[in-house]
Formats: sequence, C-alpha cells, structure tokens
Amino acid sequence: MSEVGDVGDPVDAAVSLIMVQNRCSRDQAMALLNLAARATDTRLHTIATDILSGAELPGGGVRPE
Repeated sequence: MSEVGDVGDPVDAAVSLIMVQNRCSRDQAMALLNLAARATDTRLHTIATDILSGAELPGGGVRPE
C-alpha cells in the first residue's frame, strides 16, 4: 500500500477521489476542494493530503450548486 507521499500530485489524486466518491465532474470536485480550503483557511495541498489520508471534506462532501 502506498503512502500519501508516494502520490505524484496530491491535489489531482484528491480531485479524482472526490469525483469517484461523489459521482461528480472534475470541475465540481475542484470546486469542492477549493470550497473546503477557503472555509477552513487551509492550503489546497494540505486539504488534498488530508483527504488522501482518510479525512473527509468539511460538510461531508456535499456538491456545490
């Protein structure tokens, strides 16, 4: 099993994971990731790494309108 550090681009990997889990487009997944980063005042890279480590998006991954 690979570690988060082994992932090429954690943001891209997190976007892909969000797409699969929420059955949404790449744009919607990026919007969710950016929303989580803004809402928590956290860098996008940090949010992505947290997601890949098993954390959930704030709000449970609700799709943006």
